[in-house]
Parts: sequence; structure tokens; C-alpha cells
Amino acid sequence: MSKLIRIWKTQGGFTVNGTDYKFDDFDSVSFTYSRIKHIMRGANGTNKVGIDTEEGLKTPDTCQVTIVDMTSEIHQLLQQCYDNDTRINLYFIDSDNLGKVQFNNAKITTPVRQMNIGEDDANLSVILSVESFDVEVGV
Repeated sequence: MSKLIRIWKTQGGFTVNGTDYKFDDFDSVSFTYSRIKHIMRGANGTNKVGIDTEEGLKTPDTCQVTIVDMTSEIHQLLQQCYDNDTRINLYFIDSDNLGKVQFNNAKITTPVRQMNIGEDDANLSVILSVESFDVEVGV
């Protein structure tokens, strides 16, 4: 069975100081993985196999989650974590196949704020952005 995470089967949340908090509603999650593998060769172009190289090892992986109608308590807690540089563990787990992505010791990178105000349902969203060097993927 595939370990791909399906949003309609996924629970998401975070832990801070050993306490677990679940998101009641979230819309989307996007990840950026910084480690990239390449091959390269000299400018003379005679090497047909290439030399293995990597980049992005000094750059953390990132995650951005859109949370819908966040409670004021969760918002206040996350904003305090941002203000005080408190690390969190952010996780997403597919309840059927147990596929997961977990950002451990993650730093919240931007203030936790509502991005838009208007009459559309999407305007009830708050963006949470984190980065981490300790990311678990799979089971």
C-alpha cells in the first residue's frame, strides 16, 4: 500500500513542551526539501558518467500549512512560540496507511497571522510556516 498522504485521511497538529495540539481543520500543506543531488563534470566534457555532488545541506527543509478557522488559544500559543523562539514538532499522519511527515524541533519562521480578510471562505485561513533540519518522512 502506498504511503502517500491524502488530505482527506490526514490528521495534523503539533507538540510543544510535550503537549499535543491537533488542528481541527486545515486545507493544504506544502513542503520544500532543500537537499538536492546532482552530477557535474569538467568543462572539457569528456566524463560521460559525471561526479556526484550535493547541495542544500546547510539549508533547512520548510513546511507551510493553511489552517482554517484557528482557535484563538492555538493562535496565541503558536504566536508565543514564534515570539519566544520556542521549537515545535509539526506532524501530518494519514490515518489509513500511516504515512507521515514530521518536522521535529521546527522553528516558526513568520508571524502566525490571517492572510486575507473578506467574504470568501478562504479568508478564514491562517498560514503556519516552519523550518527544520530534522524531518521524518514515511513510517
